[in-house]
Amino acid sequence: MNAVRERRFGLAAVYAAVIYLLLVFLLVASALSSGQDAIAQLVRLTFPVSAVTFYVLPINSSPVISVPVLLLALVAQVWLLWVVIRGPVARGEEAGAGTDLGVRVVRWGLYTFAAAAFLNQLVRLPSNVSVLLGVLLEGWLALGFFRLLPREFRFHRLFLVGSGMVAAAATFLRALTFPFGPPVVLDVVKLLQFVGFVWLASVVVAQMRDRRWSTPTISLGWVAVLLGAVAFSLDNLFDFGLPDPPFFTLGQLHVLASILWAVRSAHELVAVHQVEHDGLKTP
Repeated sequence: MNAVRERRFGLAAVYAAVIYLLLVFLLVASALSSGQDAIAQLVRLTFPVSAVTFYVLPINSSPVISVPVLLLALVAQVWLLWVVIRGPVARGEEAGAGTDLGVRVVRWGLYTFAAAAFLNQLVRLPSNVSVLLGVLLEGWLALGFFRLLPREFRFHRLFLVGSGMVAAAATFLRALTFPFGPPVVLDVVKLLQFVGFVWLASVVVAQMRDRRWSTPTISLGWVAVLLGAVAFSLDNLFDFGLPDPPFFTLGQLHVLASILWAVRSAHELVAVHQVEHDGLKTP
């Protein structure tokens, strides 16, 4: 119970996890009673974790093997839901940080990014909604980090906001040009989209220079950058002739790492004056 009480939204996270488990139980039971494929239903409900497990273990495996693996995936999915919703540690001095506009803008942008990534894997949104949400979030976080970082990071702040805006514009252009745009234009847009990973890398570098984020959070950021860049390159920029290209699984691992990085970054984010007062990185 201490883990629940020490988080600002710990109780809400517990309620969400219980509701999710009940929903999974009801939908799987409904599939069994109607003669549908209950394993396929469980795979869908534990996405994106199940996408990673079933790249190694094919979906047509024996139920004796696939059911225990899916139950483990369900446990991992519940844990992921808890991590996304639980919020930062509730501390006495949190009120001081909460009044900082820059902190609130970036924190809620990161929470929204994580929640959108999680829900978009579980319940696929229409493509135009996903694109609009992606553009707004990329622009929001680019401007938010620009305002949040110390002024002595002058060049870094300018590079960060510039690359973030280019990535947001490329996401929008990709939606406009695909699949009707000329191949050359689409190739250019893909290259511009890759700038999104450059932006994410610049954010992680800023976190390394700043004292507000822990080493595990920064490490997750680098994992997200590398997995995302490799998956995007395999899917869009290069063709190595692989019979079973791994970009899908790498992409899902990138999603998981990005969700964990975003929520940890939001949890640990405090105002500059609080870091100066504590003299240490946040736990």
